[in-house]
Amino acid sequence: MTLEIFVIGNLEKDFLKRRNRAMKKSHADLVMLLNTDIEVSGYQPSIKLFEKDPNLFAVTFSPSSSQSGKTIEAKYANGGSSIYRRDIWNKIGGIDMIFEPYWWDDVDYSLRAKKAGYHILEDGRITVVQKSKMGTDILKRNLISVLVEKRNYVLYLMKHDKKELEKVKWHPKIAFFYIWAKWRFNKFYPNA
Repeated sequence: MTLEIFVIGNLEKDFLKRRNRAMKKSHADLVMLLNTDIEVSGYQPSIKLFEKDPNLFAVTFSPSSSQSGKTIEAKYANGGSSIYRRDIWNKIGGIDMIFEPYWWDDVDYSLRAKKAGYHILEDGRITVVQKSKMGTDILKRNLISVLVEKRNYVLYLMKHDKKELEKVKWHPKIAFFYIWAKWRFNKFYPNA
């Protein structure tokens, strides 16, 4: 299987669009998407996981699981440090731009892949180093980013967990984000 690697800055303009473009541009079977602050080594054995399993959508890795030596089922593929099967990515529609500029996009496409019958593994054999606190750590301290993360959480619930949404949408800490998310959801999905 062929592998192509794309390094995309997680603070760059059109961050999510650039990930989708990378997948469309590639002709490789597998595509690794990395944030600019992530370095990986020892990922070659992960390619064999794809060769053995045609229903494997992604292999994800993170600094917290690095070198654990274990390969386990994952809840979702981390957008900034994963290898994806390109044909499945394109089949499920890649990143839904409703989540632009960032946050919850990876959880969304991971769930869509799982609903389509695919699965995701976390490979702790891969060595992962986060070079700096440039990525989401900076974003978490940025007020706009915090607001976007909460809005996108509500968008995720609108798409995938209406029962949970009904429980939380008028909670004082969520109501503003529900209104904002509903406006955005209707803009992206006017017939929903």
